[in-house]
Amino acid sequence: WWHRAMTSLSSSTGTGCGVAEAAVADPTHLCPEGQAYCWMQCMMLPPACTLSTAKCVHPDGTPWSNHSEMCPTCTLTCPAFTGWDFCDESAASDMIMQGFVAYGITGSKTKPCVILFFQSWVLNTRWKFWLGTLGVFTLAALV
Repeated sequence: WWHRAMTSLSSSTGTGCGVAEAAVADPTHLCPEGQAYCWMQCMMLPPACTLSTAKCVHPDGTPWSNHSEMCPTCTLTCPAFTGWDFCDESAASDMIMQGFVAYGITGSKTKPCVILFFQSWVLNTRWKFWLGTLGVFTLAALV
């Protein structure tokens, strides 16, 4: 009976745990849609995260790469979106409802980009912003 039990466990076509053992060799494909494999289990993908961008990380942010290592505190995370370089282009507006907004010389990734005169004129870089500022002052001086 022992020989038959061992044979069925090691056989991928046998009954019992043979199929599961073959799947354990690469368990990443076992997770249902909307989940990813992280430390011996399938976890829900974080919002706005895809299977290709999800990372299983330790609490200190280092990736869980040694799959034989215990890591019960590991979690799924997505790399944070760092924003645009000069301003938040997704919130571009021709009217900033907070009133005057200071961008400084280098801009602010958390402030919305300014739309100048036309929808396609989004001042989303430093040179566009300062060129637009100079243009508005020049236009005001000419009038």
